[in-house]
Amino acid sequence: MAKAKKAAESGIEGYRVRISLSGALLHVLSATEPVLTRSVTGDVADVAWTLIEGTEHGDTVGYIRWSEVTAITWRKA
Repeated sequence: MAKAKKAAESGIEGYRVRISLSGALLHVLSATEPVLTRSVTGDVADVAWTLIEGTEHGDTVGYIRWSEVTAITWRKA
């Protein structure tokens, strides 16, 4: 199993974000802490963040159907 990359090794500062969808777990990077917007039912409707894209350290997000998200977590990289 590959060891987790550390921020100091990658030179990237920000937040490591994990998004759980049915059958998938996405790992993305954000320069800012994610801020969730919730729907009237309490589900995640949107996330305000500044994605860091095009690196080998996280996926590049094309599209997320927020109504399908079952969990979202983040921590300082």
